[in-house]
Amino acid sequence: MSPGVPLGYRPELDGLRGLAVLGVMVFHSGLLVGGWLGVDVFFALSGFLITTLLLEEHDSTGRIHFGRFYLRRALRLLPALVTLVVVLAAVLLATTSPEYRIYLALYVAAVLFYFANWVEPFGIPLAWGFGHTWSLAIEEQFYLIWPITLAALLRFVRRRAAIAVIVAGGAVLAFAYRMILARAGVSHIRLFEGSDTHADSLLIGCSLAFFTSWNLLRGGRISRLVTKWLAGCSLLTLLVLFVRARYPVDYVEHGVSTVTALGTVMIIADVLGPHSLLAPVLRNWLLVRTGRVSYGLYLWHYPIFFALGIDAYRPMANAWIIAAGWVATVGISLVSFTVIERPALRWKARLAPHPSAKD
Repeated sequence: MSPGVPLGYRPELDGLRGLAVLGVMVFHSGLLVGGWLGVDVFFALSGFLITTLLLEEHDSTGRIHFGRFYLRRALRLLPALVTLVVVLAAVLLATTSPEYRIYLALYVAAVLFYFANWVEPFGIPLAWGFGHTWSLAIEEQFYLIWPITLAALLRFVRRRAAIAVIVAGGAVLAFAYRMILARAGVSHIRLFEGSDTHADSLLIGCSLAFFTSWNLLRGGRISRLVTKWLAGCSLLTLLVLFVRARYPVDYVEHGVSTVTALGTVMIIADVLGPHSLLAPVLRNWLLVRTGRVSYGLYLWHYPIFFALGIDAYRPMANAWIIAAGWVATVGISLVSFTVIERPALRWKARLAPHPSAKD
């Protein structure tokens, strides 16, 4: 990226989204033990994109318009999410006993008000197809806090390099904090679903945005070669982790989520530069199209798998049921994108600082 040039739409980043959501879906199919790390790819990518767009707005207008930012987020996230919650609630009201409806009310409130990540750490299982919404809550809490934090940094810290170092330092502190709590015996659910203990992946993505938007790492041909080499190694590392990493031990003890986020930002840095070797791979039409509908895929796959009895921790021998779950997920996600998400995205684009950007 060149300083002052908007990020715009990058199909490679949709391809990266596609890889991430496929990893999560294969994990929940019981077929890939490390696919849960796709969530951390999403976190790092979200941190990068949101920070980049906020910096572009600040550089072009001298401010961050909080109202427009939160309205853009609502238009992007709420229409499809509310649809999911209404459908799930209707099905569960028709199929569960009255004594369980208090739990249903809790789940609906937790999802719509974005505190689902704090339900299980307090000992209440997030059941009935709502179990994946913890990650949505972490992201939304980040979206609530980060623009205000960034505006304060831009106002009170004059040196751009210092801001980048502060945010990168925040990622280090978040990782260290999680390791300290892990050594103290805090439960793996609390470590995994807590906003504070899973913040490092988001902050790593935010850190990259400063370096790319402000061109803080100027380098010549050798620097570009090193970036390409690191990006290639990162992609291989991510593939190995997706195949081998196990939850919770590798999350709690070995920091694989942090490694995943670091690998993700190296890949992003490479595909944004010239002559990227990974960009053509991530521009694959299937990956890009999967990335475009990744939000719907993420929302709908888990309740559909739950309804069919597909479980990450109890792999099924019946491949036909798994295939049916995937077909149903893709079909409903395409309908969701066409009927619900795309109209909302048109309204959202009118509020974007740069209409071609995709966040």
